[in-house]
Amino acid sequence: MPALARELDAVERALDATGAPRTDAAPAARTTLRAQARSRASGPWRLPTARVGVAGVVACAVAVVAGLGHAAWATMGSTAVLQGDSARHAVVRALQRGAGTVAGALVAWPLLAAPLGFWGTAAVVVVLQTVTETIVGRHYGVAMLTITPMALLMTSLAHPADPSALALDRALDTVLGAIVGVLAVVLVHPRRSARPRSTPASP
Repeated sequence: MPALARELDAVERALDATGAPRTDAAPAARTTLRAQARSRASGPWRLPTARVGVAGVVACAVAVVAGLGHAAWATMGSTAVLQGDSARHAVVRALQRGAGTVAGALVAWPLLAAPLGFWGTAAVVVVLQTVTETIVGRHYGVAMLTITPMALLMTSLAHPADPSALALDRALDTVLGAIVGVLAVVLVHPRRSARPRSTPASP
């Protein structure tokens, strides 16, 4: 590190010798990585990070205990709900993701049962991906109608499974994760500081 600092100083002196105008009025203060990490340790990122981590672990554990087949979907459902910055936004995303996934699983059921083969499945996935990119920015819940079949079709290519069981697992895991995500928003939140007591005016 000292050698690198000396080289940087030499480069700065060489640039100054050329007479080129400098845009910075003063050289930026150099800080170590440890100092930067210490200054950011008390930032606002700790609460959202803790909330996402706790919700993901709890959703996965509940899914495993309940005997659901894809606990990772429950974890994804909980973390997706926590993308909002308020409890109201989290509830709206939970409703959209839960209801949209249930409806999307019903759409995926006949597609999973159909003998599409590899190339047929790939073609359907491409169509679903195109539709998803078109509507996801407008309405998240409606986009789940295409996201869910797309995810289930790709899952079936890697690990063939009973269509009804796969669709049911997706719906139950996602709804479970959405519920855990909402509970995380309600239970894990910033503490409100106590209001200072007003002192009576002196006569």
